[in-house]
Amino acid sequence: MDFFMKRQIHDKLQDLITDRADNDVIIIEGARQVGKSYLVNSVLKTIGRPYLAYDLEKNPKIRREISKTEDFFDFSALMTDRYNLQPGSILFFNEAQECRKLAEYVKSFKADRHDIKVILTGSSMNRFFPAGTRIPVGRMKSMCIFSFCFSEFVKFIKGKPLYEYILLAPEKIPESRHRLLLELFDDYMVTGGYLEAVMHSWGSYFVHVP
Repeated sequence: MDFFMKRQIHDKLQDLITDRADNDVIIIEGARQVGKSYLVNSVLKTIGRPYLAYDLEKNPKIRREISKTEDFFDFSALMTDRYNLQPGSILFFNEAQECRKLAEYVKSFKADRHDIKVILTGSSMNRFFPAGTRIPVGRMKSMCIFSFCFSEFVKFIKGKPLYEYILLAPEKIPESRHRLLLELFDDYMVTGGYLEAVMHSWGSYFVHVP
């Protein structure tokens, strides 16, 4: 069964992606297993626009093809001819730091391809722009994704009511609820709020929350 875990940052990313007046490249950084690609894919599935998604760590073929392109014109032809990139689409590359050639094209994504939105994610984006490379300021927007916070963990395991109760931060709570939250916090500290660990340990307990 597929579980949908809506992160607190979900709506912010959705606003960035759906803003057609802003064609900046979206760059998302974060440690491994915090759920970067899960977050992006969950947003893409809800906005109703066609998209292409590639993991450059797991897909060496497209990584090699992009690395061989001579310039942005050649890259654009590659994505159109071989991968059927259409106007109005979203182009998502996960682990983008595995293909430094993409760093050369960030400026051109905004200047020359107004008809697509580009999202780049990676766990080592400091490797994406090589030393000495001029970073295209004003042509990209950056986000940093962290592991689940405790309140998000509670929402996924116990549902929205207890999650919203935590956000209220009441000065006094029932003792039974206090004990439950302490138990959940112990569990949260074990998994660390990392997506794969949470899915492995708690997937069967997830509550579907809109």
